[in-house]
Amino acid sequence: MSITYWIAIDKNDNGDFTNLGESITADILEAKWYIGMSEPDNTVADVGQATVIVRNHQQQFSPDITTNLIGKAFRIQSDDGSTIRTHFSGFVQRIIPQAGNRGTKLATI
Repeated sequence: MSITYWIAIDKNDNGDFTNLGESITADILEAKWYIGMSEPDNTVADVGQATVIVRNHQQQFSPDITTNLIGKAFRIQSDDGSTIRTHFSGFVQRIIPQAGNRGTKLATI
């Protein structure tokens, strides 16, 4: 059984994550996230956080060139063939494009 992951940004703020260009899964190189307690004896959960490294070849994740994605809803889901699960839901806080124009052209969200 294989698991398929989807990562999307709700660019038009309508809450469905299904419009053209909202899925960024094809551009993902690395994704990390956590939610909940960071230590077993904590009494309060930490604020959840996700960090995603994406390809930025066409500068689609460069805030000074394309539409601003800061504050847009962000979601990570998986499908194992029988159940779709949401692993992380939050908002884009910052986008850091790799500096220069001769590198690997990546961005961190």
